[in-house]
Amino acid sequence: MDVVQTPPEPKRASTGLVIAAYVCAFLMPVIGFVLGSIVAVRHRAGHGITATVISGIVLIGYLALAASAPNQEPDYRLNKLGQSIQRCLVTATTQDEVDACVKGH
Repeated sequence: MDVVQTPPEPKRASTGLVIAAYVCAFLMPVIGFVLGSIVAVRHRAGHGITATVISGIVLIGYLALAASAPNQEPDYRLNKLGQSIQRCLVTATTQDEVDACVKGH
């Protein structure tokens, strides 16, 4: 009698790892990319490739959003105005001088 051995079943990624890959694909795309790659290697190619593609798209979106953000430099004119008002108010001794400082700037 010949004994037929069945090949061992390939490792399957746990459901938790698949869920983590999808969640990280949206929230932390670099980690989602790594987890998606791990899931793809563990014979759940469909889920792994999907998580990896989502990670790439979200990462590109995050980078585009960061690149389109306005480059705001501090407005030093406002700081100088505040400093001149402060100097005026420090030297003011009466309410009339305080009013003149506020109206004059």
